[in-house]
Amino acid sequence: MSSVYREYPFGIFLVWTPKESDRIHCKPFQFQSAATFDTTASAEHYLIDGQQRLTSFYRALHRDGDLSVAFNIRDEEFALPDAKIRSMMANPSEHCWYDLGELLRLDTSETAKLLEKHADLGKEHLERILGKSGRLTRLLPKNISISFYNIDEREYGEVADIFERINLGTPVKTSQIVLGKLSAKYRGIVSDVEQYLETMRRKNGARFDLDLFVSIFSAIVTGRADVDGLEKRYIRDCKTTPERIVLDLDRTKKALDRALEFLDRYLFIDTLKYFPRERTLTCLAFLFSNASEYVLDDNHARKVAYWVALSALTGHHDDSRRTNRDIQIIRDNKNATDTAEMLLRQLSHSGSTARIKSLYDELDDMETPISRNSPLMGFLYGLIRWRKAESFMSREPIRTVMVDDSEDEEEILSEKSVKPDAIHEHHIYPASQLRAEEEAGDKSITKALIYDLGNFTFLTGTDNMILKNPKIDYLWVLPSDMKKRHLIGPRQYHEGQYSIFLKDRRRLIRDALDAFLIELSSKSGLPSPTDLLTRV
Repeated sequence: MSSVYREYPFGIFLVWTPKESDRIHCKPFQFQSAATFDTTASAEHYLIDGQQRLTSFYRALHRDGDLSVAFNIRDEEFALPDAKIRSMMANPSEHCWYDLGELLRLDTSETAKLLEKHADLGKEHLERILGKSGRLTRLLPKNISISFYNIDEREYGEVADIFERINLGTPVKTSQIVLGKLSAKYRGIVSDVEQYLETMRRKNGARFDLDLFVSIFSAIVTGRADVDGLEKRYIRDCKTTPERIVLDLDRTKKALDRALEFLDRYLFIDTLKYFPRERTLTCLAFLFSNASEYVLDDNHARKVAYWVALSALTGHHDDSRRTNRDIQIIRDNKNATDTAEMLLRQLSHSGSTARIKSLYDELDDMETPISRNSPLMGFLYGLIRWRKAESFMSREPIRTVMVDDSEDEEEILSEKSVKPDAIHEHHIYPASQLRAEEEAGDKSITKALIYDLGNFTFLTGTDNMILKNPKIDYLWVLPSDMKKRHLIGPRQYHEGQYSIFLKDRRRLIRDALDAFLIELSSKSGLPSPTDLLTRV
């Protein structure tokens, strides 16, 4: 704002105008929700550099903008108003701080009154700022002088390289560069992949990103989940034609779709939001791409599900070497009948199964809160769905149709913000009541403990809104079978009994997890987690 006001240069805006055949589907430069984003739209021009500046102009100067900027007519200074400046804005006669948007919308009579009010600043000074051609008029959207440089009909790969060079502080991701280089061989790949990601993110959230897709694509076409090596092993291959890329993209999407369906069927996790193990998903997708017949056999599928569950719980694939080792096992033994057992043996030999015991210990340790970032959170969601839980009031089955970022009661501001089809994380023992108990002097309650994994279950967005800020005795009226499916004990909890509630709930979660893993192992004919630990 200050640079425009003083007519200082503030950088150019870089625009790309590709050939019509190279246009891609991307979000338009305007504020709209994901629900209203037209994924089929493509534009003639694309903003490559200057988005933050343009966003700032829009938010501060547009009538629909949501950013307040303060301007001091005495010192000619701009500021984002903090508490101190807001207090001075309440008394502009003394401090001269005003809302910039209001100043820009003054008509002639209002401007005259302002000039009269601040006559002590001098007529010449005020006219230079507030006059018909004063400095503030430079900030009217129609008057802002913006310099554009159009890189015109460059190819996507070259545009990505230009973007990386001018943003060295925040370099482009490897997956973006790879996608750009692939576009040199198949020009429709950017639009194809972005449309797929946009659709999948609605149900799977931000975890379903380009890095994940390119990593799985790399595993399927090269046999290694190594994005850096994709160019060497695939892009430079003279046989990599547009037709082959289209086929490989289709293979990747189908493998991913089937892997996600598998997680839903066997682990009861129907969204990637609650499966924070992207490399385990990569291995599973690779298995579907290379040995789909193997997984179609229900006995084998249950063994695979057991391996996936243990891998996710233990973080087995956090090590990229173990990820590629498992991919190699699948690739080299895709016709063998004991592939899943070989994968489980590899998992046991890595020593990571000992992590299962530590997870059980976490559930028993009442002194230490368990974060929602724990892998147990995803399995809590799966366990509740495994037990066929329903949302408290609507009796809708717990399932994710779309992801909603509004997860806690205090984040839901109005009915308009609630997406009825979304599943929300619901504080069973109300967070508002816990905070009140903490303020009343209960030193055992901390913020981390309020957000402990054991205090969450899952409801529809609508039900979560209805239950905003209840008292703990709302649980008393819920049917016992419903509470049982949500792993909530039959005890009638009262105010001040959070520690009792949390201990009961953690024990029920632990018992359910143990029962679920034993059921998976028994149906697959494999040793239980306890037996595996003993063997290790």
